[in-house]
Amino acid sequence: MARNFCHSKSRNPQMPKRDDIHNTAEASGIDPEILARAEQAVAALGDDFAQTIRSELIDMKRLIDRLADGTGDYSGLFERAHDMAGMGGSFGFPLISRIGRSLCDIIETRTKAPTHDDIAIFRAHTDAGRKLIDGTVNGAEEAESMLKSLGPADSA
Repeated sequence: MARNFCHSKSRNPQMPKRDDIHNTAEASGIDPEILARAEQAVAALGDDFAQTIRSELIDMKRLIDRLADGTGDYSGLFERAHDMAGMGGSFGFPLISRIGRSLCDIIETRTKAPTHDDIAIFRAHTDAGRKLIDGTVNGAEEAESMLKSLGPADSA
């Protein structure tokens, strides 16, 4: 039986619920225009938004490390991924939302301790978020390829 984290309280009660987050990039493929707008959104919001997402990603990495060594659980990682999805939607950065929602979806299917493949998928999500925030993604094709690689691991 999969654990349902959707109804857990988020650390930030002002964040929209996961089902309310609109993602214009979820359609087939990533439009280069969406990637350009996302980059403009981060630039327009300045260092505050980027630093907030970086802080979330650092916390997520720490929580993934705890899951990997058997001392953590999924709830904290889910909360941060959920918050990241909400922040991306609130600030016009649908690719960050997509990464957060993807991670939430994967975590919701997990009923036992994570495997090495699970940990690798979780880390791929944080790496993808970091690349997007740091602006090191080279165009829409690379972004789409990176996001497709975030699919769920085989074990549940």
